[in-house]
Amino acid sequence: MTRQLILATPEETVQTIAMRMTDARVSSILVVEEERLLGIVTDRDLRSRILALGGSSDTLVRDIMTLNPVSLTPDALVMQAQTLMSESNIHHLPIVDEQQRAVGMLTAADLLRHQEAQSIAID
Repeated sequence: MTRQLILATPEETVQTIAMRMTDARVSSILVVEEERLLGIVTDRDLRSRILALGGSSDTLVRDIMTLNPVSLTPDALVMQAQTLMSESNIHHLPIVDEQQRAVGMLTAADLLRHQEAQSIAID
C-alpha cells in the first residue's frame, strides 16, 4: 500500500485536485474532513462526472466525490482486499485506522505487483 497520501478537502475545486493528482502522478485523491476519510475522487470520477458531462473546473470536490468509500483497516489480509475490490468493482481501496483516518491507499496496480512477487508456478 502507498503511505504517501494525496489529500483534499471537500471545498477544493476539481481543477485544484486534478493538478495535484497530476503533479503527484496518482490516479486518486482522498477527501478528508477533520482528519477523517470522507470520500475519494479518482481519474474515472473526473472523466465521468465532469469531463463527459461538460462540467466546470470550478466544481467543488464535494459535488463529485464518492462519499464514504469502501475501505479496510491495516490488519486486513491481501486476499480480503482483492475480494473486496473485485466485488465492489473498484481499483482504489483506502486503508483507514480505528478513527477512520486514512493511513494508506491500495490500488489494483499494488495488488498486481504483490501477485508478481508471490507468484507460484503451475506445472
